[in-house]
Amino acid sequence: MTSNINRTAKDIIAQTADRYGTKPSVILGRDIARVASVPRQAAMAAVQRNLGYSLPRIGRIFKRHHTTVLHGIRAHKARKAQETTT
Repeated sequence: MTSNINRTAKDIIAQTADRYGTKPSVILGRDIARVASVPRQAAMAAVQRNLGYSLPRIGRIFKRHHTTVLHGIRAHKARKAQETTT
């Protein structure tokens, strides 16, 4: 595993894709189906958490508007909170 110091957004996207059993191209793609959006939201949240990137910068990586990134990160956090309470 790559150390946090040397991690890049590409590394995080690849690891997230592996964890969700999909490909990085699906995470970075235009598909809005749940099979793509859930791992994409997780990757966005991981990039923000691990790299501290701004919403606009994350948006450029994922080719999304920064408000879409904000929604994705919030949705991921809500999903995680719900998983821990059930």
